[in-house]
Amino acid sequence: MSEPAFPSLVALLLHRARHQPHDVAYVFLVDGEQQSETITYLQMHQQVQRLAAWLRAVEPRAEAAGLLFPPGLRFIEALFGCF
Repeated sequence: MSEPAFPSLVALLLHRARHQPHDVAYVFLVDGEQQSETITYLQMHQQVQRLAAWLRAVEPRAEAAGLLFPPGLRFIEALFGCF
């Protein structure tokens, strides 16, 4: 059974958060090999929702954002929050 096509990465994340909430979405490898952080689809979706709401509250008409993060999963969360 093939997975349905999704119109965006955010739609795919929402689907996975609903249907595979406890599966690991992303793993950060601190040195390219050693796992240091993981995040599930549900955790990712919840954090992305919080960040998106904060961004809309801080600058509701913004068309662009600069993302400056050290290596880690926070960058991916922020990227999805901007989407």
